[in-house]
Amino acid sequence: MAFDYFLFDLDGTLIDSNKHVIDCFKYAFQEVLAESISTPEITATFGIPLETAIRAMRPAAADDLLKTYRAESDRRGQDDILMVPEADKTLAALKARGAGIAVVTSKKRVNAYKSLDQLGLSPYLDVFVGPEDTDRHKPDPKPVQIALERFAARPDQALMVGDSAHDITAAQKAGVATCGVAFAACGKETLALAQPDYMIDRLSDLLSLCR
Repeated sequence: MAFDYFLFDLDGTLIDSNKHVIDCFKYAFQEVLAESISTPEITATFGIPLETAIRAMRPAAADDLLKTYRAESDRRGQDDILMVPEADKTLAALKARGAGIAVVTSKKRVNAYKSLDQLGLSPYLDVFVGPEDTDRHKPDPKPVQIALERFAARPDQALMVGDSAHDITAAQKAGVATCGVAFAACGKETLALAQPDYMIDRLSDLLSLCR
């Protein structure tokens, strides 16, 4: 099957911010709670807004954890946020074929565009859907539905590409085909449990799915 519209998660799919996020989580939990949090507990939150994740994890300490996390993230800047291999070339090739490209992310717009602009990916985007656009977030289908509405696209015309079960579930609920990335921080086997329609080893594999 071939698709006209490609909806991408951001962190872990187009940009490699995994080390940045994991390190900021661990720093905040250690500073605020003197607690060592495991990497799997952190990666299980990938795909949902940071504030939602932390409030669900440790509600009593959430405000202090968020403040400490954000301060550490600002201190680190963008130096440890990298482009996923082939992201720019893949987006350029999809664009050249006339495909519509969206980012559907739980990251706030201002923070997302810091990375997208620095890495040179923002010019390829037609649509951006972030947490400011809806009060319902992945795994709820609403962010995916908003992207479809902005394209005036049918669900069967689009493919959601992501690195977390939250990405896959949101798209499935919206009636959109799904594609997992084998390089997901949670691991290919864990992501496969969400039953994506496709699993790719590299972003350029998407070109075979473009109409």
